[in-house]
Amino acid sequence: MPALTLKDVSKTYPGGSVALTDVSLEVAEGDFFVVFGISGCGKSTLLRIISGLEEGEGAVALDGERIDGLPTKQRDVAMFFQNSAINPQQTVEENLGSGLRLRKVPEEIIEERVKVMAGILGLETLLTKKPKALTVEQRLLLAIGRAVVREPAVFLLDEPFSNVEETVRLKMISALAGLQARLKCTIVYATSDRREAMSLGKRIAVLREGFLQQTGTPEELYDSPVNVYVADLLSGMQFVRGKLTKDGTFCCEAFTLPLPEQALGHISAPEAYLGTDRAVIAGYHEEDCAEGVPAAERLSLFDGETELTLARAERLPLPLAEMNERRSRKAHRRR
Repeated sequence: MPALTLKDVSKTYPGGSVALTDVSLEVAEGDFFVVFGISGCGKSTLLRIISGLEEGEGAVALDGERIDGLPTKQRDVAMFFQNSAINPQQTVEENLGSGLRLRKVPEEIIEERVKVMAGILGLETLLTKKPKALTVEQRLLLAIGRAVVREPAVFLLDEPFSNVEETVRLKMISALAGLQARLKCTIVYATSDRREAMSLGKRIAVLREGFLQQTGTPEELYDSPVNVYVADLLSGMQFVRGKLTKDGTFCCEAFTLPLPEQALGHISAPEAYLGTDRAVIAGYHEEDCAEGVPAAERLSLFDGETELTLARAERLPLPLAEMNERRSRKAHRRR
């Protein structure tokens, strides 16, 4: 059973602005699930509805039990924002244990959990220090540990590292990945940075203007995006317009390429394109090309009427080495 289930979740604000439309997701227990999209796509609203900070339509369930009618404090969920604060007057030990004490957890259990969490975060020698004595990374780790130590069913993070410098952000991403792998906690992580999405997520949901575009593993989204929007924003594909002959050969100014049948899978009605003047869009990755021509089995085709300039976010380099390594592992498992 999924740890977290969302069914037809929607949100319309009083002024008529629509933030989410019929979003359905399943997050497995122990999963690192990323909600990805540019600013304004609805990812923060989605996390706030899960946590109970905002009301929405549709169903939200934890371990099969609906929680969408419960107040925030009764949901077994912890949320970490960009500006999540720690208490500057408390020591590291007091900060880590504060949430547990509010829930009246026995002191001996608090002591044990705080000790374990401090060790995982590398803060075990700083338990008596106050936040002002910590580095930026240590304060961020403390804020995350403060939320995770109470062992919520789901841990929500809303762009937690977007306001820190790059070197700190990279260290925190690595630390968070290690923390999740060790604790096997269920994380839903919202980000507009595709490097974070592709490196952290076991599964990724792509949102666009409140609509769910695609859900899948990083490999699936990279290799088989369902539309040009996902391909352009997350997969980093190159595009070229062309036409299809009756026998399924793709023709453009740069090359002519006979295609396997599966390459037509992203076109809504392939028969409407074969042997006609209707344009299709071919997407491919540069590393799949030989002498400027992409491998036929690696080509993805999309409806030609789709606008190519869809990804309004700044283009960032993808971790191609990591993606190729994942592909190799995946191919090895198939043998």
